[in-house]
Amino acid sequence: MVSCMVGSALANSFMSSDVKPEYYMQFVFGLASACMFSTAVTIYSNLSPELSTFISFTSFCLFEVAVGVFWPSMMEMRSLY
Repeated sequence: MVSCMVGSALANSFMSSDVKPEYYMQFVFGLASACMFSTAVTIYSNLSPELSTFISFTSFCLFEVAVGVFWPSMMEMRSLY
């Protein structure tokens, strides 16, 4: 939940600086897909359990940041178009 709040705060700062959501949402979708890919690779790799858990947890937290950026930005685009 904290990660979603951080993402929402990032979205507010992006939108207040007159950056259109269409531009930064490409990077947000890239971040989300990279996080899910790294989690999938980590699960099936031969890393130590501690490192695997750390990478998976970090990836999921970054994914939740991307989700937090997604919702306010998508509502902004919805209201514009």
